[in-house]
Amino acid sequence: MSVSAANFQTRWTKQISSGVGLTDVAVADGRLFVSTTGYFNGQFIYALDASTGDQLWKVDYGSVFSVNPPSYSDGVVYLQTGNHGSDSWLRGLDAATGEQRFQSAYSAQWEHYLAPTVYKNQVYVNAGYYGGMQMFRKDTGVSKWFIGMPQYDGWTPAVDERYAYSFVGSTFHAVDRLTGELAFKIPDPASNWQGSGQAPVLGGKGDAYVTSGGRLLMFNLTDRSIRWAKDDAAYKGQPALAGGVVFSPANVGVIGRTQVKGKRVWNWWVPSTESVASNLVVTNTHLFVATNAATYAVDLQTQKTVWSERVSGRLAVADGYLYISQSTGKLTAVKLTP
Repeated sequence: MSVSAANFQTRWTKQISSGVGLTDVAVADGRLFVSTTGYFNGQFIYALDASTGDQLWKVDYGSVFSVNPPSYSDGVVYLQTGNHGSDSWLRGLDAATGEQRFQSAYSAQWEHYLAPTVYKNQVYVNAGYYGGMQMFRKDTGVSKWFIGMPQYDGWTPAVDERYAYSFVGSTFHAVDRLTGELAFKIPDPASNWQGSGQAPVLGGKGDAYVTSGGRLLMFNLTDRSIRWAKDDAAYKGQPALAGGVVFSPANVGVIGRTQVKGKRVWNWWVPSTESVASNLVVTNTHLFVATNAATYAVDLQTQKTVWSERVSGRLAVADGYLYISQSTGKLTAVKLTP
């Protein structure tokens, strides 16, 4: 999507929850889906009209430990609700009504997750009492396999035609996506267990990217090794890939490196009193990023800020809108196109 900053206009801000933060959003078919991040309190998922913010339906999950970010596919919303022991579920909801189509149990102990990864006829999630990855059928929610991994929450698998991937703690894992058998592992001896809480970014050229311990790493999936690790900035959080450039957040800005070779070709710096505090969203023309104080649009060609809004949160771009879900329980929609 190509956009012009001259057309950006804040269309609505809604107080979705009271004193409870919001997760990443999923947007499809004119609807926006978002969960709350309460702690045994105020645990909901909402469906909103994506253009007006009006509520279409909500589901109350009561006093569970976590209700996690949603995914969408073919008229179904997928999300994990997490508690302890036998009270954790992958749920499939009818996107139009919120009616539950299935709930499937998985093991957990007081954990949070990123949104489930839907690929073809399967749903892949972070699960396990002591950590792991699990695959369910997309239509029925029937579990097909589980594989144990080091215990770390806050991540979700990345999936391609052959494998489901994770970078957990100090190891990159590739699992046969249909059988659940471990295909290979790539260790990162320099990891300090700060690389989780993300999904590996797959480049489609036998390459995958993560951040860990202040470094940006490129894994070569063909020879199953670390091709390079860059430590020239305090890299953190989820990288993004667009136009052959890997964009990675750091404490003081965003740095872009060429895919595969890792040559530094792009950078943008935050104002001196701020720090990067969000995921990255990249269109054909702009990069969107939020700090602890504001959300910015950066022109990809000039590497300059061309728009900002004094609102901070998790970001998503869909159907010509930028959505900002905030820790205050508010959700803001910015129209990007005429």
